Amino acid sequence: MRRPAASRPPSAGTERELVALSVAALTFARTRAPIWGVAVSVPGGGTTYTENADEQVPTASVVKVLVMLVVLEQARQERRPVSEGELALLWPMITESDNDSTSQLWSHVGRGQAVASYLRAIGVAGVTPDPGTSWGVTFASARGMATALGKLLAGEILDDASRRLALRLLDGVVPSQRWGVTAGTAQDDAVGVKDGWYPGEEGWRVNSVGVVRPHSGAPYAVAVMTGGRASLREGIETIEGIAERVNSAMRAAGR
Repeated sequence: MRRPAASRPPSAGTERELVALSVAALTFARTRAPIWGVAVSVPGGGTTYTENADEQVPTASVVKVLVMLVVLEQARQERRPVSEGELALLWPMITESDNDSTSQLWSHVGRGQAVASYLRAIGVAGVTPDPGTSWGVTFASARGMATALGKLLAGEILDDASRRLALRLLDGVVPSQRWGVTAGTAQDDAVGVKDGWYPGEEGWRVNSVGVVRPHSGAPYAVAVMTGGRASLREGIETIEGIAERVNSAMRAAGR
């Protein structure tokens, strides 16, 4: 299941090819069968590293990050704290990837139309939300997901309290679901992650996005989006092979 890449909008920051960050990451990625895309957003330096970053694939549970942002933004717009009922759904949706909680919040915020409206408002392209109830077949690119998370890190979206909550949720993902873009991070790094996986007719949809706040160095967001994988394991190996080299390069450079 595949959607053609959209044209890339102009960016106020600097874009560089992935090879400028890590030759090893690009070399490994090119040994893996398509579909895959990578984006690393370093908001402090205004730089994004990309490769195949505009390829849109079904998100599976990675879309839950966007649902979380919309819930938090709607509460901010209404000038109220996130409600106890919303929190009771946000925690299992993000930390345990609970689907029932996601379905309730998807309807609560206004489904794909509300997600699309929010992303337009904050200047994030490369995401095509499902208009109905099938939130998992929202399409997204690595660029879109990394850009949204980069804005979260940079303090460009939400407010201080909501940003802290969003990061706590991503940091609190259960150990069994902390694979993917966490590969190659240091033990003393603060790492938030959200993974997505689902067997489609065309093969496994396996994605991973996250934020890394290193013990030393600038924070950054990373997204590796894939489609048509031979198996869940092969998808995870593809993502982790890329992410391990990206995170190692970021750490070595002290970015």
